[in-house]
Amino acid sequence: MNRKAMGPGLFMALTAWAVGNSAFGVHNLREKDLAIIMPLEEKGLITTGGNTQLGRNLLPSSWYQSLHAAYLKTSIGDALMSESRYEDWTLVSLRIAPCAPLGLAPSQKIDDLCWPEVRLVWQPVLRKITLHARYMEAAGEDRSVHAIYPVAPTVAFLKGDEAKEAQNFLQKIKDAVTDQGNPETLTAAEIERFRTLRNRTSRELLNRTLSLRASGIDPTLYEQHGTRPEFARGEGTPFLAKLGEFLRDFAQPGHLQTLTSFSLPAGREPAHLDEWVFLSFKGEKGKIVPLPIAIHSKKDGRKLLSLTSSMRGTMARDDEALYEPFADEVAAELKETVMLRVPDIRRLASILQDRKQILVPNTSCISCHKMNSERFDFHNLSYLEDRDISISPRVKRDVELDRSWITDFLSDD
Repeated sequence: MNRKAMGPGLFMALTAWAVGNSAFGVHNLREKDLAIIMPLEEKGLITTGGNTQLGRNLLPSSWYQSLHAAYLKTSIGDALMSESRYEDWTLVSLRIAPCAPLGLAPSQKIDDLCWPEVRLVWQPVLRKITLHARYMEAAGEDRSVHAIYPVAPTVAFLKGDEAKEAQNFLQKIKDAVTDQGNPETLTAAEIERFRTLRNRTSRELLNRTLSLRASGIDPTLYEQHGTRPEFARGEGTPFLAKLGEFLRDFAQPGHLQTLTSFSLPAGREPAHLDEWVFLSFKGEKGKIVPLPIAIHSKKDGRKLLSLTSSMRGTMARDDEALYEPFADEVAAELKETVMLRVPDIRRLASILQDRKQILVPNTSCISCHKMNSERFDFHNLSYLEDRDISISPRVKRDVELDRSWITDFLSDD
């Protein structure tokens, strides 16, 4: 029965029921639920310079200072301070991952040994500015922060011993896959118990994700990628209020696992400057600490290379450290996972955008950001100036696979 045939009253009642009924609802999540995008020109977005403490609590000024200190050691210099004030940083998007792989290679049971997480994308947004002799109401700077938060078992309302049990399972799995390539350390009974706790945690996250919807909006408007429909229908303010509560539970600084950032040098001319630096950090008791960047084998997860916590790349080349002479086996693997030269972009794009074939730890930071149609657009789920948001093929494929995972693994719960 279509919407017109059932009448507005029944349609609204069924919509409200769908949002509140988890058995129906989580399988009805669509692209705009799992990749949440804020319109750049919207007033009242979550920022570090807003009227509330929320943005400053989610992206502490100490993190900004750590980013600045790290960029000072690179060719970016003081561009962060000179062009992107702390108060300008804005939450432009986030990803809800129902079960992110814990392994380091696709072969390590990534659909089973996985755990839900939330990923925030921050970007400095300039208001009422003229760039390239053109006035822009709002423009995203060519730099970004991606912050990843696995759902803490305690946040997921696992009780006491269950939360400890889940945490122990997670640690055992991570220990097993790190550099060893062998996740077979849990017994069949332990794996089954892990699945139970994981599915409950994932379902809780997804129920909360579904509750972000406004009850009066046609569910079909959440299909396909784009900005949340609440903003176009005058529901932006209540949506942001609900999102704030969601983030207070799932994105506390103390729960941060990793944080990455990229930046163009000062000048705001990506096509001409043609240089981007990527940084890597780990979360540690609410602070961020530089984390060496490693590339792992896509075959079994073993570590191929360990680099510094920063990498520099251009439209045509990756970091210079990846062009060193390596052992034949390492060189052969890098050729199949890293876009070292321009022809590699087309050759490897379909592989790098598909986590069934390659995971993020199997390639370089720069390669992960080279799949947009514009060669100088390195954004995966953020804005290049005042253009429409860049949604990389990797994000779209991830969301497609996440929706499939929900159907395959939560259908009988």
